[in-house]
Amino acid sequence: MLRRPLRRRGASITSLIDVIFLLLLFFMLASTFSRFSEVEIVTTANNGTTSAPQREVITLQLTKTGIVLNGVVISEDDLLPSLRRRSSNEAAALSINIAADVTTQRLVDILADVSAISNLDITLVEGS
Repeated sequence: MLRRPLRRRGASITSLIDVIFLLLLFFMLASTFSRFSEVEIVTTANNGTTSAPQREVITLQLTKTGIVLNGVVISEDDLLPSLRRRSSNEAAALSINIAADVTTQRLVDILADVSAISNLDITLVEGS
């Protein structure tokens, strides 16, 4: 009796494709697509003696829902133009009062925007 030669089946790559798809799906869900930004924070020591001339102090109150610039409620879109107008002639000090309910991301977003103005010295004040 003669035997027929055995035909070799081709390797199935279905399971390989499934594994690749699962890995792709895992890495897509595990990664983040948001843009990270860095904000430079500089600390200063004040020993009580300053020889610098008096500068205009701009107060900015940052709440969870709004922005108050020198006692006037403004939108986030109007923040940079208002600050540029106020500090266009000379260096100014910006004091940012942060409410307790403000998220860190909101603070970083505002600081990133405000740091674009070169002649502002920024001070953070934690509010209640």
